[in-house]
Amino acid sequence: MIDEAKRTLPKMKKEVEKKLDGILSMRSQDKEGLNREMINLLLKKNKIEEFKELLNIINNPSLIAKMILIYPKEISSHEKISLEKVEKILNIDSFENVLEKLKKVKISESEIKHFLERIVRGENPKEILQAKKGGHQFIEEKIMKIIGEKPGLSMNAYMGLVMKEFAGKISGKEAMEIIKKHMK
Repeated sequence: MIDEAKRTLPKMKKEVEKKLDGILSMRSQDKEGLNREMINLLLKKNKIEEFKELLNIINNPSLIAKMILIYPKEISSHEKISLEKVEKILNIDSFENVLEKLKKVKISESEIKHFLERIVRGENPKEILQAKKGGHQFIEEKIMKIIGEKPGLSMNAYMGLVMKEFAGKISGKEAMEIIKKHMK
């Protein structure tokens, strides 16, 4: 009976891989699909069901794979929290919540990792969105203050100060637009 199970498991794994390849090729016609390494990681980490469930929310296999396989490791390292604890916090419900916000254009794809980091830190997703809404005005005021406190610097110097101040909360493009607007 044990020998039969040993023969069946590799066969089942191959069937799952083949089925997953089929799902990805059907679903990812307009989005980037997954490479073999990501598929193997999904299989190794037993995240296939989670992946398929999230794929039903938004058709972006690459993003979903990053969310469930890569971002938790990066957040664990950055926040100096064990991967096990991060994975408990970032469960399927957290990922569904974030993808729904992406789908409703409340957050952008580039903000997802930062949003997940804040969830791991214990912040409430609703409060994160509230801060984001009022955040642009706050950011602009802070940049004006930086320019006022250090007059005569170049745009690139201000850019460095702004990026240091906001550490991932604002894109370089947004920062430069605000700096240009207030340097005239």
